[in-house]
Formats: sequence, structure tokens, C-alpha cells
Amino acid sequence: MTEIPSAGRSTARDRWVAWLFIVGSSLFALGAVPSYVEAVGLRLCAATFFVGSLFFTGAAFLQYREAVDALAAVGATRRRSLWVWAPRNLVWPAGAVQLAGKLWFNWSTGNALRDNLSAEPTEQRVWRPDALGSIAFLVSSAVADAESGIHRCLGSCGPGN
Repeated sequence: MTEIPSAGRSTARDRWVAWLFIVGSSLFALGAVPSYVEAVGLRLCAATFFVGSLFFTGAAFLQYREAVDALAAVGATRRRSLWVWAPRNLVWPAGAVQLAGKLWFNWSTGNALRDNLSAEPTEQRVWRPDALGSIAFLVSSAVADAESGIHRCLGSCGPGN
């Protein structure tokens, strides 16, 4: 049987996820400050965004692993593989889609570091992955919201409730 930590108890993984998101968000906020861009230049500012995206991806990977580890054990074995397929458990696709979105942001922020990109490569290497990442985050959020609604309503939702 898989044991899931109680809602009130924080795990080391939860703290890592929080800190990785905090550092990534801080780097994105720093990169958006005009005086920072003026002080360090466009290239270092782009590097700031890229490093921030790596912290986000680390947090998303840990969240994905949390979803995988929370899946019911198959037989008597726990899921130890890096990648699993569990689309019927809504927590899993929410984490997997979010991780894909983070990887698209890694791709786009990494390509933004390139010098002298013309308009067409910029569209293909920076803006399209950003759009795909944004769509992935919206899908992930919708799936997570649907999953939370399912758990909220188990046994108590119905007509008149």
C-alpha cells in the first residue's frame, strides 16, 4: 500500500519544490527589472532567465515524481521508473504536462541566449516554445483543478449539494 503524507505535514521534497520555485521566480523577477538589464546587459539578463527556468524545471520534475510516487503500487512493488503512464489518475497528467511546459521554457530561454537570431528563427526557437509552454501550464492547471474538484465532491456532491 502506498502511503501519502498527511495534508498538514510537509516533506523534504515539498520544501525543495517550494525553494526551487522561489529561486526561479526571483531570477525571473530580477531579469524583468529594467535597471538590472541596464547594469548587466542583455546577454547576462537572458542568462538570468535561462537559469531561472532550470530552477522551475527542477521543481516541476519533483512535483511530477510526487505524482508518480503517490500512484498505487502495482502488485507489491513501488513505481521506481523515471517515466510512467497513468493518464486516468489526474494528478499524473497535470504533473507530466506541467513538466513538458517547463522543458519548452528551457528550450526557449536557452535559444534566447543566441546572438543575432533573425525574425524567423526567433519565432521558431523562442516564441513558439513559449506559447506551447503557456498552453501546457493552462492545461495542467485545468487538469489539477478538475482533480481537486473530484476529491472535494467524492461522496458529497450531487444535486442540491
